Amino acid sequence: MDQRSPNHPKIDNLLLALIIAIGSLLFNWGRDIYSNGWSLETFFNIANILLFLLTSYSIESKTRLSTTTRGLFYFSYFFIVGTFASVVISKNPINGQMLFIYLFLSFIGSLIWQFICKKLKTKK
Repeated sequence: MDQRSPNHPKIDNLLLALIIAIGSLLFNWGRDIYSNGWSLETFFNIANILLFLLTSYSIESKTRLSTTTRGLFYFSYFFIVGTFASVVISKNPINGQMLFIYLFLSFIGSLIWQFICKKLKTKK
């Protein structure tokens, strides 16, 4: 008895989780801006996430890149942005161990993001 009309599509659980995650980030940033004012770190976080989501949407829906190429793009994006944010904005020292951690997190992040995008594509 789960008949839905075409005017009311069912929202996928993964999409709902993504919306809640982004909403919680926006709430957290809004609270941070309200209590501490604008900072370089807050501005970078907001701009980075919004740019990533727009770019990711464009790559996933408007191009026909292979899975490997998309994975390489996401890996590079996460590595460059994560390293820049850690070294420049948070002023963490860079060494071999930190680079290994950044590479590992970028790899895992790109695999997870590709899994999320694939699940969202197949649920349509």
